[in-house]
Amino acid sequence: MRASPRHVVWAAALLAAAAAGVILQGRVAPDDRLGVRLTLPDRVGAYTGADVLFCQNPQCSESFVVAAYTGGACTVCGGPLDTMSVGEKRVLPAGTRVVRKRYTRADGPPVTASIVLSGSEHRSIHRPQQCLPAQGYAIEGSRVLDVPRDGRPPLRVMVLELRRRTAGEGGAPPLYAYAYWFAGPGEETPYHLVRLFRTARDRIVHGRAPRWAYVSAGTARRAGSDAYLERLAGFVAALYPYVRAPAP
Repeated sequence: MRASPRHVVWAAALLAAAAAGVILQGRVAPDDRLGVRLTLPDRVGAYTGADVLFCQNPQCSESFVVAAYTGGACTVCGGPLDTMSVGEKRVLPAGTRVVRKRYTRADGPPVTASIVLSGSEHRSIHRPQQCLPAQGYAIEGSRVLDVPRDGRPPLRVMVLELRRRTAGEGGAPPLYAYAYWFAGPGEETPYHLVRLFRTARDRIVHGRAPRWAYVSAGTARRAGSDAYLERLAGFVAALYPYVRAPAP
């Protein structure tokens, strides 16, 4: 597939920005302003949330859903618990922050929401397309979904259609949908390249290194049905006011 002129321009701009960023590295100051609140609400519309925790013993790595994290240990092996999995801690730089909740309601499948906030190293934030295959998912498709917001333009989120590589109960691989967007100080985008460009712009033009986050929401889907899109759009619309950072 040939690259479009627009993609060539983007790539050239990013290369130029990266080169300039290397030259100006010593004059870039940390920017601690955030585009999100690093917290998830206990309720989102009709959904009730519970914390997701992970055992830190690599030989166990059990996960738990608890009403509220107040400490404690893994009930399987006695290992310590944390909001990040062992695998996430292994690949994400120090200083990365993760919060995650599983939301359920009386009808319909649950939704798992998370926020990943970068530390001083910007490798914390990456395209989910990089890590999902390593977690056992095949990506079957993607699309941008417009989520309505009161008094503002729609929030654009990227939705990935996923399939587990291993069969579930009944013999068929489970299907999922994973929606996400990147949030920086005062701006949001569903596109990884746009985030990289804006990060380079802030470093070069403004001499500051912003901390970006990405917010995600995942749920089950059925083959041949787009009902999950309406479910995700409704959930994200209800979640957004809780996680959006207040205006400076």
